[in-house]
Amino acid sequence: PTVNEWTDGSTLHLKSRCPGWVSIRCDVHYELTIPAGVRVAGSASGGGLDLRNLSGDVHVSSSGGGIDATGTTGPLTLDSSGGGIEVVDATGPASLHSSGGGIDVTRASGSLTLDSSGGGVTVTESTSAEVVADSSGGGVTVRLTRSPTSIDLDSSGGGVTLTVPDDGQAYAVDASASGGDTKVEVDT
Repeated sequence: PTVNEWTDGSTLHLKSRCPGWVSIRCDVHYELTIPAGVRVAGSASGGGLDLRNLSGDVHVSSSGGGIDATGTTGPLTLDSSGGGIEVVDATGPASLHSSGGGIDVTRASGSLTLDSSGGGVTVTESTSAEVVADSSGGGVTVRLTRSPTSIDLDSSGGGVTLTVPDDGQAYAVDASASGGDTKVEVDT
């Protein structure tokens, strides 16, 4: 592969290309250590992205594979048309869009805006106060361990299930599904 690296001010650019005539496997793997609080923006077209322990604003997209993000603390904006999105242990607000697979979120505490046309949406073990989830590619399942302030769930590709804690709070729920059942449960 041909690999090019250059800086433009405070921005690092990485670009790789495999020769079009190569019939054997051609791989490039970047592993970067990002200082705390630094904004990360980028895209991948030939493979997925694996993001770990980032504390700055993250805005990335992938058309060649999925996106996995673990341990992020800043705002998170992910867009994938090449695979699903998996987010674990995110504390900042997250805006996730996937047309290439489902969206799975585990242990999030920031607000969530989730949109998938490539698969279902699942949120588990999370304390997010605000969740907006929409799926035309599968069902929507949200399981919260803390009382939310705002929930809006919609699915045209499957059912909608919302589970909230039994903590004495009253809930106003807006959930709809044209592709399956709608179910709201209170954990006891």
